[in-house]
Amino acid sequence: MEELKKDQVAPIQANSWIENLASEKTFSLEIPEIILQKKTYEILANKNLNRIRIKLGLENVDGKYQICAFAISAVSDGCNYLDNVTPVYKLAPVNEDYSNKIQEVNTAVDLWKSWRLGEIGEGEEAPVRQYIYPISYLVTKCELNEIFNIEGKEEAQIGFGIIKTFTTMIYSGLKDEKMDNGGGGVYDFTVPCPPICPK
Repeated sequence: MEELKKDQVAPIQANSWIENLASEKTFSLEIPEIILQKKTYEILANKNLNRIRIKLGLENVDGKYQICAFAISAVSDGCNYLDNVTPVYKLAPVNEDYSNKIQEVNTAVDLWKSWRLGEIGEGEEAPVRQYIYPISYLVTKCELNEIFNIEGKEEAQIGFGIIKTFTTMIYSGLKDEKMDNGGGGVYDFTVPCPPICPK
């Protein structure tokens, strides 16, 4: 197997994530082509001083909900990344400046938030969406630099998948066989051991 670049996902792992999304019962949305163009990246990254945040939204297209995405720049304040309100770009096959359409952006983002909370959209699994689907993604500089500056590509496509991970849960006392949602004192303070851990 050839060596992976920084932040690159192995093809077998990427395919697993895509298959997990396809089989996920909580997901029933259309996904159009979501493209980040190099010129948009250069504007938002501001000579690589900023990170790019991708905010998810929903649009009603022909009576069905469809994911849409918006890119904004995010500036480090030392601990966190704060979003710049403008410029904001809609990530369609041709990126469009939505800086003058902030109400449309907010409406789409609010629809996504309502969907992930189970307030809109069908399915008895709807209430668990909030634990699976994030509101936005902070993209690393490495992958965008690799795609646009090293590989010389003019666009990058954004796709989605779901990671399934074996997670540790720590119970307060002994595990109750009839735990309800949120009850029973369950904690998750652990993270998987990095590669440097002894095997």
